[in-house]
Amino acid sequence: MQKFKYGLLIAASIIIIGQMSIIDYSNLYLTSNYGSYLGILSMLILLCIPFMSIKHKNESQHF
Repeated sequence: MQKFKYGLLIAASIIIIGQMSIIDYSNLYLTSNYGSYLGILSMLILLCIPFMSIKHKNESQHF
């Protein structure tokens, strides 16, 4: 399960980098980059979940 969490972190990071390459930097308004912004936001949320789970597991092992 631990390897799956690390794999999820890596996959989400790669998708964020891919979404950032799609953004039209000459026009940063929401209407033209709506899909990219939503993709980045969802991947950031997805990054937080396994990171917090790994951190919680490491903290609970010390007791």
